[in-house]
Amino acid sequence: MLLVPLTEIADRLHYDGTDRERSVRRLFAKYSVPIVKRGRGRYFVTEKQYEALIEAMTICSPSDGAAKISTSAGRSVSGSKRGSSRSILAAQIAETLQKPIGQSSKRKFDTKCFTVLEGGRTA
Repeated sequence: MLLVPLTEIADRLHYDGTDRERSVRRLFAKYSVPIVKRGRGRYFVTEKQYEALIEAMTICSPSDGAAKISTSAGRSVSGSKRGSSRSILAAQIAETLQKPIGQSSKRKFDTKCFTVLEGGRTA
């Protein structure tokens, strides 16, 4: 039984990033594929475990290229930002401004009519 270090598995999966071994350990845990622990912080997998991981990824993943996702790309999908509160507020204000304004409830006085005297103003 040949044991393969997680750094080599990270290379095979084209993982980028600072802590590639941790990302690979998490990937194995996500798909419930056991790995071999040899000492403190030293993990290995067999070829059969690697094949089981690839099979689990291809069955569960929506795309065929799931094995080539880098660590940062995998995180960016789940961590998408929602709009800022300022843009949400601006959208709500714009929506209320587009609504028609109803008749005012204030009493209006009949001052619309006026009489023009012949001769105009005199000073």
